[in-house]
Amino acid sequence: MKNEKVTSFIHRLLVKWDKRGYSPFSINVGNCDEFSYELELEFPDGYAIWGEDYPLLFKTDVDPEGHNFFVLDGTCYDSECPEGVSSPDLLPYYQRAKKALDYIH
Repeated sequence: MKNEKVTSFIHRLLVKWDKRGYSPFSINVGNCDEFSYELELEFPDGYAIWGEDYPLLFKTDVDPEGHNFFVLDGTCYDSECPEGVSSPDLLPYYQRAKKALDYIH
């Protein structure tokens, strides 16, 4: 279930990170773990995880490696998806990875 408090907090974090010169995309391709840990500190009932550590959360065959995201009450969040999604493979990071893989094959 999506959480408006998390979404609102992510939007505030994005303003803070933007002032440091980071876009949501650039956060996700180099600082995703730091961003997720900030969420974890604010919402201790959730957790920051690396996709490869929880492959069973994924519904498709997208490669779960290389990205850290935040999960609370079954909803996955990151800097590019402040509204959250029901499965990590729906996060923009993994959607791009899947498109790239589809293109190669």
